[in-house]
Amino acid sequence: MPPEQALILLVGGGIAGLSLAEALLQAGFPASALCLVDARGPSASEVPEALLHPFSGRSVAPAQEALWAYQDALLWLARTGERGRPLELIRVPVDTEEAERLERSYRGRAAGRGQIALVERLDPAEARRRYSNLQLAQVAYRLLPACAVSMSVLVGRFHALLRSASVSYFEGRLEALERMGSSWIAHGSWGRLRAGRVVLAVGAELGTWFPALPVRRYQGDLLRLRLAPGPSFALHRRGYLIPESSQTAWLGGMYRALDGSPFETRPLEELRAYLAEVYPPLEQAEVQASWAGCRLVARDFRPVLGPVPGCEGLFVFGALGSRGLLWAPGLAQALAGFLRWGGVERLPRWALASRWPLEALAPDPERVRS
Repeated sequence: MPPEQALILLVGGGIAGLSLAEALLQAGFPASALCLVDARGPSASEVPEALLHPFSGRSVAPAQEALWAYQDALLWLARTGERGRPLELIRVPVDTEEAERLERSYRGRAAGRGQIALVERLDPAEARRRYSNLQLAQVAYRLLPACAVSMSVLVGRFHALLRSASVSYFEGRLEALERMGSSWIAHGSWGRLRAGRVVLAVGAELGTWFPALPVRRYQGDLLRLRLAPGPSFALHRRGYLIPESSQTAWLGGMYRALDGSPFETRPLEELRAYLAEVYPPLEQAEVQASWAGCRLVARDFRPVLGPVPGCEGLFVFGALGSRGLLWAPGLAQALAGFLRWGGVERLPRWALASRWPLEALAPDPERVRS
């Protein structure tokens, strides 16, 4: 049974909520002060296999905040005992336009932006010498660091950690929040719970709490393939191919908008064809399983974090898109520090919810009564 009250109520049992619960314990909050309710709905955190790396989709030059987040994510994984599997990520352009864009970003790094040791040009002859079955017709890029992480194992470790710390955790649906004096009353499928502060880390459902927030939900699809031989590296060419074992890999990167303006990336079979051009064993690969899950993306493709203006004690943590494993650990530590010691400067400015106009952060009055 859920408790009747908590100092901090965390709503959302995905990677954002779990990482924040762990960060709050690290910051010195007693377990008895915390309550985590899994009220996400469809979640990207249930993706079978995730690839952690700091590189963006349009460049081989990672942004400084991505490098910061990657280092925090590695330390965070080490604390859970789930270090992931180190991999090389091979980025192969799909056409001349993309090749020119990636080369410009590579040269920009060579001119002094970023750590050039993370990126290496890979010509077709060198690729043949280094990697079996990798057939390049043009220059690609070998990107380091990267690692593959089993999300089911990681989430299981977090649940075990929270149980061992005696953090209150339960599943249910949050229906409404009501401000009463200096506290929030959370009304849910479990009944009522009083909390001093509430963090909404509800994944793809965040837009239902803040209807004017410039975010969109996407459905992401993956295929689990059996192929021989499986790649020893991760491959990115429009979509991703992430090795799971010596004979299995996950193929994905297909997204469809569930609301807002129409949007769709290439169908999975088309992504498979693009990747098979450079990794031929994919042509005969057998589909063993499929997966689909929801993600939330802000208009500027940055996370949304921090206090909600005009709603004292209410916070948001979400819009991590397809990069929750990268962004969640460092942002959770920043938010935990803010909740423990105060000081908005602890929160990275590029992720602050307050970058949006006040009206964008106006909560649904039917769900948040303050």
